[in-house]
Amino acid sequence: MIIESEEKAVSEIDPKWLVIIGDAASEKTLRDAGITHALGLVAATTTDATNIYIVLTARSLNPNLKIIARASEERAQKHLKTAGADVVISPYLAAGHRIAQSFLRPKVLDFLDIATARSGTFEMIIEEIRVAQGSALAHATVGSSGIHHQFGIMILAIRRADGETRFNPVAQDTIRAGDYLIAMGEPSQLAKLEALAGQSAAQVP
Repeated sequence: MIIESEEKAVSEIDPKWLVIIGDAASEKTLRDAGITHALGLVAATTTDATNIYIVLTARSLNPNLKIIARASEERAQKHLKTAGADVVISPYLAAGHRIAQSFLRPKVLDFLDIATARSGTFEMIIEEIRVAQGSALAHATVGSSGIHHQFGIMILAIRRADGETRFNPVAQDTIRAGDYLIAMGEPSQLAKLEALAGQSAAQVP
């Protein structure tokens, strides 16, 4: 669902998207867009002040909403966080970092582009996979889970439910229900791992 303030801009939007003409900072417009039962919101206007107001309004209408906001200026990042944004992204800062990395670490950047590509033309991608309550993987260790041997998947990190992140986990690290596995592998194998992560131990043949 896209909220667009200018009607003439709607023709440039892919028809597969639902579009509402209105002010995204308006409580009525956000309600019309279904903000009260939405899972997430992206505040990405070109004005920091408008994004801050959108975040404030959206957060008041849905306390459980995941909000990602765009910041044009560095000083706006703190205000967006205070307003209730979970993630703040500065396209100018990100672009500057990418330009620098293209000079300093071009092979690393090429690898990350390949690993995060979603076009389906590359063999390896990075994905996040949640381990469900009662999953066959819960309480197994990285080594005993068979993730690498069975699926050829590398576990790059484990993100715990409390926010702790274990990078490059060792074979003895335990996988818990509620964890997110940051994994790299072939798309078809990652799909199998995702199915296993959501499958209860009693369902595993």
